[in-house]
Amino acid sequence: SLDSDENVILVNFSATYINKVTPEGEVSVVCDVGGTSNGGITDGKGHVFLANTENHKILMVELATGKTLRFWDRSQNGETLRGGNDFAWHPDGRLYFTDPQGSQNHPIGNVNYIDLDGKVKLFATGFNYCNGITFDKDYKNLYIGETNAEVLWRFEVNDDGTAGTKNFFFYMGDEGIWPDGLKCDTENHIWLANWSTTELWRISPEGELVYKITMPGTAHPT
Repeated sequence: SLDSDENVILVNFSATYINKVTPEGEVSVVCDVGGTSNGGITDGKGHVFLANTENHKILMVELATGKTLRFWDRSQNGETLRGGNDFAWHPDGRLYFTDPQGSQNHPIGNVNYIDLDGKVKLFATGFNYCNGITFDKDYKNLYIGETNAEVLWRFEVNDDGTAGTKNFFFYMGDEGIWPDGLKCDTENHIWLANWSTTELWRISPEGELVYKITMPGTAHPT
């Protein structure tokens, strides 16, 4: 994720610290959060939010000092968070995140959001490892990748931040083809990081695969 100075903030999935990379390519450590994290997203106000998976928390870290200013470890109904995976901001200030877990016979993964009152609220549940998440261009729909089910879903988003209608959007097509991170582009197409095939896929608003980029080497894009 980019900060307000166009530095790239990187999460090290196999380490406990996060890095900053300047536009000139200089790398430094922002902080050590004492546990491995997954996704991270900046807010344009000098903070990065981290899915601190190992400690089952969502952290709000001040980039200038590396201090954790706030954390969330439970939802409003008292359920313990699993630590999160990936994030998506809505322009109204709500922060949505996937909180994955579960199996085919026990799909208990959640999508939550930190509401305007600072409380974690449930958006949707019943996922077999929900992973990537992104809004569409107009922020009217939220796309969610259900990795172990190999499916992308599209949810309408109500004005109060809650979930509207759930619609099927895209099926990966083969067993073991797993969707990971998601982003929407300026033409309202969804970019999908295909971890399994080491490719990036571009999917039209109608749910059609229109373009692929093969990653170099054996990288697994997330």
